[in-house]
Amino acid sequence: DLAPWEGEVEGDAGGQRETTVQLQAGVSLDGVVRNAEGAPVASAEVRVGEYQLGLQLGLQRRRTGSNGEFHFAGLPVGEFKVFAEHAEFGSAEARLDGAPGERLRWEPTITTGLSAHGRVLDDEGNPVAKVMLEARAEASSGTQSWWAHATSDAEGRFTLKQCRPGVPIRIDAKRTSFVEARVRHLQPGDDEIGLHEPVAGAG
Repeated sequence: DLAPWEGEVEGDAGGQRETTVQLQAGVSLDGVVRNAEGAPVASAEVRVGEYQLGLQLGLQRRRTGSNGEFHFAGLPVGEFKVFAEHAEFGSAEARLDGAPGERLRWEPTITTGLSAHGRVLDDEGNPVAKVMLEARAEASSGTQSWWAHATSDAEGRFTLKQCRPGVPIRIDAKRTSFVEARVRHLQPGDDEIGLHEPVAGAG
């Protein structure tokens, strides 16, 4: 398969100009996604390329098969970024570099990384289930692209995965579209985070 081409072409308004584009043989990529125990991960999403203003030429996605394998063809020549992620087992990323027609192999091990654990309680100290937790990196950290989400269980507990080491986070808690509780400048780690929701129907 041929690699995508991206470039600039100058033209005059209302005029016509002929441009010749020579396409190169694309890069192909094969691999297997595995979890921390070394087992293949089925239905993991593997992406090549990055979003820029909502669109990126050559951006491709695949889902791994039952054996954790994936295959791409016609990828851009040169350096590109690859991602692999699964909701349960975590994620991994890397930068690869391919020459025209080259066959590359990437075998990522995905992990959940650093996690933030917490519990949602109401004003009377009772656990609150089914609360949506949305976490983002604090703006001051310079890592604004990171975010994660979770839902509290029957005991009010939740886990936010793939936190960035050393990056403070903000967590919003809500049961509808309105934020009901917020904690800021948290450092993910071993300490349990406490959030307090108003008692349902109070006020």
